Amino acid sequence: MGIAHAVVSESGEQLLVVPTADGLRAAQQLAAFAAENAGHDRAQPPRRASLGVPALLCWLAVLGGAHLAAPRWLPAGLGILDDAAVQRGRLELLATALTLHADAHHLAGNAVFGGLFVLLLAQLLGNGVALLAVLLAGVAGNGLNVLLRAEDHRALGASTAVFAALGLLVALGSRWRALQGTRRMRRWAPLVAGLGLLGWLGTSGEHTDIPAHAYGLLCGVVLGLGLGPVLTRGAARPTRQVAAGVCAAALLLAAWWRALS
Repeated sequence: MGIAHAVVSESGEQLLVVPTADGLRAAQQLAAFAAENAGHDRAQPPRRASLGVPALLCWLAVLGGAHLAAPRWLPAGLGILDDAAVQRGRLELLATALTLHADAHHLAGNAVFGGLFVLLLAQLLGNGVALLAVLLAGVAGNGLNVLLRAEDHRALGASTAVFAALGLLVALGSRWRALQGTRRMRRWAPLVAGLGLLGWLGTSGEHTDIPAHAYGLLCGVVLGLGLGPVLTRGAARPTRQVAAGVCAAALLLAAWWRALS
């Protein structure tokens, strides 16, 4: 406000000092600032709930294990997402397809980029909650892809869950910026970055399922915005993390059990 001032230490306290002639105006400005910002305390940066390494290892173990096991112990084509089968009630394929990959190159891309997003997400939400959220958003993305496609198709790969994890990160980043009181345009910066990554990572390759990537991102954003306060509240509680992790594992195992039965 153009008021000359200084901060000085006196008797262990920090004092804001202004010229006597500006004392009244300075007091008025401080009072106005307090009134304008009442009830709008800036949010603290989110605390890291975990290092995220257990979630990363689980991600890599599931994708790598399924890729090694599929050609040895599974009948050809089992677990692949098939629109017609899903519409007949085989909903487990929405989950099982997330663990299967066409080849090592396909697996490597999803393992690396998905692992990075899962690692970052687990640092915000904790390991178990992050894995469960990614699985649910990935399944929802596959479901939207089946519902909204005009033609039948078959698909496999974790890329829908990869972009679901990205969507969750985008939503949580936007929510934290909003709590900080960041300007409206800057709140959308994480979404713009997410769309940029979708364009860079999710639209290349001859057999790329672009709608599945977009729906995965959308479901991650929706889940993150809708459940952000619930997901982040008490995220570091071990009981919550264990329960969420067990739930994610149970859902995936149940899907494969039904696919095999």
